[in-house]
Amino acid sequence: MNTKLSCWMLVVALSASMMACGEDESPRGDDNVDADAGLESDAGDAGDADAGDEPDAAAPDVDDAPDVALEPDVNDEPVEVDINGVWAAKMVTSGVAEVPVVGESQSDTVSILRMDISSDGQNLTVTTETCDVTIEGEAAGVAPTIPDALVNSLPITERGGTFVDGNLVLPTIYEVRGAQNFDDLRNDPLPEDAEDPRVYDQDGDGNPGITVSVEGFISGDIYLVQRSSNALVGSQTDDGRIEGRVTWSDEQSVLGASNEILVTLQPQSEPNSDPDASFFEMVSVESSVDCAAIASQTGSLFTR
Repeated sequence: MNTKLSCWMLVVALSASMMACGEDESPRGDDNVDADAGLESDAGDAGDADAGDEPDAAAPDVDDAPDVALEPDVNDEPVEVDINGVWAAKMVTSGVAEVPVVGESQSDTVSILRMDISSDGQNLTVTTETCDVTIEGEAAGVAPTIPDALVNSLPITERGGTFVDGNLVLPTIYEVRGAQNFDDLRNDPLPEDAEDPRVYDQDGDGNPGITVSVEGFISGDIYLVQRSSNALVGSQTDDGRIEGRVTWSDEQSVLGASNEILVTLQPQSEPNSDPDASFFEMVSVESSVDCAAIASQTGSLFTR
């Protein structure tokens, strides 16, 4: 059955691409991606909403970019940012669910990323590797965990964007995980049956789709297909970082679970209404810094 985002759902914003870029430095090979696996980008629309296109409805408008930059000190000159090179990034997507009896519950998905950026004038090519994904918070008495097999199955991705006068825009991008071969990636119904030929075992654990684990008064694994979108709009800060807001949407179809009770415990969730609750932060690092080093140094790399 199709539902909106559950609090144990995975959301990986800057890795929202199923197209491998072929970088040899990543431990993930091209075998992780089918040529028709789900990726679609709004190239050139900078995240603007299209009438009648619900997955893109909440994407940011570049004409109304969020004011996320820190106010400069009058005695300090802003750091000039060279966008080219390797960046460590932290992205947080925040969802709020209404849980029976418990009430409102917030759950934040935290993604740690390695981004390799090259520019051609103002246009960017952003190649991203997912280093780590965690979910903070719980709902209905269960806490989600993202298995390493799922994180490792996320391929290196590539997306376009712009960096103009210190303002970064990564337009809306769409991804489907656990299924492939869609005619219309944005709008085709997600598979509802594990026997649907579009479903595949992306994380290689022997179960259909992707697997998310939960622990609590009920523990087990949930097998599902997920469609997500995200767009990022941010700006340069005085210390050379780039910070901004993430606009995202999500949809999922549960194919099964190791414990059938888990299928019924799915509180409906929406993106947090606080626009600052879903955010990203990027800091430039040496090109030799790999994903493992970024994941191990999150406490010192990021300010939030």
